[in-house]
Amino acid sequence: MMSTARGRSRRRLPGLILLLLLVAEGAAGAHDFWIAPATFAPQRHQAVDVGLFVGDQGEARPVLRSPDRIVRFDAVQTGGVRAIAGFARQAPAGVYRPDVSGAVTLVYQSMPERIVLPARKFEDYLAEEGLEDILSERRRRGESAEPGREGYARSCKAMLDVVGTDAGARAPGAVGLPLELIPDRDPSSVRVPERLAFTLEFEGTPLAGRLVELMDLDDPTLRFAGRTNRHGRVVFAAPGPGRWMAATVHMRRAVPGLAIDWESFWGTLTFEVPEAPIRSAAR
Repeated sequence: MMSTARGRSRRRLPGLILLLLLVAEGAAGAHDFWIAPATFAPQRHQAVDVGLFVGDQGEARPVLRSPDRIVRFDAVQTGGVRAIAGFARQAPAGVYRPDVSGAVTLVYQSMPERIVLPARKFEDYLAEEGLEDILSERRRRGESAEPGREGYARSCKAMLDVVGTDAGARAPGAVGLPLELIPDRDPSSVRVPERLAFTLEFEGTPLAGRLVELMDLDDPTLRFAGRTNRHGRVVFAAPGPGRWMAATVHMRRAVPGLAIDWESFWGTLTFEVPEAPIRSAAR
C-alpha cells in the first residue's frame, strides 16, 4: 500500500512513558522510542556512540542504559552478532566500534512493562495508532468503559552504512525481533523517484493491516503514513536526505492468567538517507 501524508498532531500518553522509562523521567507526553547513533555512516573501527531516545513533536530525550530492562542490545553484522557495551544509568546507552564494512543493524529489545490507562485515554490511543481491531474487540467484549490493562515492549533497529573498501549496498534481513520492519533494500541507496518498501513481520510472519509511519527525526512537520497489505508490505515514496524513522505498533489479547488484558509490541527502524551515495564508487 502506498503511503499518504499525515499530520503531526498526536496525543501522547504521559503514563505510558513514565512507566517505560529506563530514564529521564521528564519525558511525559511522548512515546516514540528509537536508536540514534552519533553517525549512520561511520568509518570502520570508528567508535560510535549509540543513543536511545524517547520523544515526540521534534523533541528527543536521552534514555539511560538500564541493564535490567534489556533483552538484547547488539549489532548484527557480517560474521555474527556483537553486544553493544555501555555503563549502567549512563547516556549514551552504548558504544559500538564496527570491525566490518557495509550494512550493520543495531538492535535494542526491551523487557515488557505494565501500564493501566483510563478507558477514554486507552481508546483514544488505540484509535490514534490505527488499532481499530482492538477497539472493535473491546466493544464486542463489553469492555469499552473498562481501563486498558496493557503490557508493552520495544523492538528497535538502526541501520548503519559502515564505510570501507569491501562495502556494498545489500538488502538487510530480519534480526529476530518480535516485531520488526524489514526494508527491501539498503535505505541509504534509495533516491527519488524510487520507492522504499518495508515488510512488517510479527514473530517471523508478515503482518497485514498495521499502520506504519515514516517521519523525519529533524523536521516534525514531515510525516507520512501507510498500512501494510495482506503480505505485510507498505511502500513509501523515497524520502529526501536526512535522518528518518519508521514506526509501528501491534497489539493482541493477552493469554488468560496475566495481570494484563492486552500485549503491545512497538517497533521502530531508524536510518539516514545521505545527500549523495556514501559509496558511489563501490556501487
